Amino acid sequence: MPRLDDAPPGAVVPAVLVLHAALWTLVPSLVNPNLPLDAVETLAWGHAWQWGYDKHPPLSPWLAELAFTAAPGQGWPLYLLSALCVTLAFWAVWHLAREFLAPVPAMIAMLLLEGIYYHNFTSPEFNANVVLLPLWGLSVLCFWRALTRGGWVFWALFGVFGALGLLGKYFTGFLILPLGLFLLLDRDSRAVWRTPGPYLAMGVALAVLSPHLIWMWGHDFQTLAYAVARSAARSESMLVRHLGYPAKFLLAQGMALAPMLLLVAALGRPSWPALGLNRERRFLIAAGIAPLVLVVLASAVFGLRLRSMWGTPLFLFAGLLAVVFFLAPKLNRRRFAVVWCSLFLLAPALYGALALAQPYITGKGKRVHFPGRALAQEAEAAWSARFAGPLPIVIGSEWLAGNVGAYAPSRPQVYIAGDPARAPWVSDSQVRERGAAAVWDMDNPPSGLADRFSCLESQPPLELSWDTGAELPPVRLGLALIAPAAACSKP
Repeated sequence: MPRLDDAPPGAVVPAVLVLHAALWTLVPSLVNPNLPLDAVETLAWGHAWQWGYDKHPPLSPWLAELAFTAAPGQGWPLYLLSALCVTLAFWAVWHLAREFLAPVPAMIAMLLLEGIYYHNFTSPEFNANVVLLPLWGLSVLCFWRALTRGGWVFWALFGVFGALGLLGKYFTGFLILPLGLFLLLDRDSRAVWRTPGPYLAMGVALAVLSPHLIWMWGHDFQTLAYAVARSAARSESMLVRHLGYPAKFLLAQGMALAPMLLLVAALGRPSWPALGLNRERRFLIAAGIAPLVLVVLASAVFGLRLRSMWGTPLFLFAGLLAVVFFLAPKLNRRRFAVVWCSLFLLAPALYGALALAQPYITGKGKRVHFPGRALAQEAEAAWSARFAGPLPIVIGSEWLAGNVGAYAPSRPQVYIAGDPARAPWVSDSQVRERGAAAVWDMDNPPSGLADRFSCLESQPPLELSWDTGAELPPVRLGLALIAPAAACSKP
């Protein structure tokens, strides 16, 4: 571990970034026999290389597919990708902090981020939330430098990273809106509208987004419809929808921040912030607090259900805010170093222990213990025993078919739920022409497959063991093959 109590920040920061990436790549790789749900689903999308998908825009699926091709069938490339997203975000925060603070306080602002749940414990599950971390950090860094240093380069970079953030998840709008309002309302910043910079950023962003916008138009704004449905209220009372939803979200975010607050306390008694708000503090409020406020207000006004994991990018600047507004006059670096090192090592240790022990404690397997490789082997073996060539398509849920799509050496395209609206890169006619495998949970068999595909051949049910030493009931799955047209004797 690097010496945090007296080592120079220029040595501590890169050491911490390397150690974080190494730990959070190694530990999940060792304790997770199978990829998590979001990673499997993201690969199912990314292998098709579309400009959008039924749930999310395309950036996280593309990155996942690129990483997975580095070592097909292995989980570590995706864990490394997640860890790099976190460390790149930390790097951006470090450089942003140096715009406002001396090296030691700036280092502490970055180190405090290790105490946030989303930056360690949940980060190995690469998804559309994790990919936002570096893009929010880089967007805010480039925005501030464009505002204070001028020139077209930082404005163009802000346009690029802001657009990539939207291509990661539309949730990025909760960051871009406050930054735009800051330019309009801040008395020391609104003059920038008389320069080409903001218009250059908007033009670059539109150019980057345009293929996805065209895709959205051609697919009935499918991703927006999913986002609305995902956050739509259920049948709860008005009080629950407009007060309960945002309160529950805020409670979850407070729990995610709790370890960071422990680190802040280790630095010494916080000081009350000065009453004045200079331009730097106003900017940090816009970038670091306003997005959370807007999310909560949207939930309160419209009764939107908020998922706790949507808070993943919202606290990237929490350490910097804590240092700027509440830093103790005299820092107890030695005590901070002890607490920080303890948390830094405890998080991956606890992650690994829970992954290994949970099936023994609960009697249930987690997604990371699912026999995905065994399922893929069974599907490929059944196909190879009947037909020539690689398995081209697999039909089923994003989880079951996604595991076959990820772990089968042939990397078949995933026809999610056999629904062309959810997987428009495959069609029923392609299935009839090329053939496919279909997989399902025995407790939830599909309906209508035999009617749609006359060349369907049922296979013996599968009973697969969970990838853990715990005594668990086997996974019972159904399997069928659909013969390609050249091998089908039925009309």
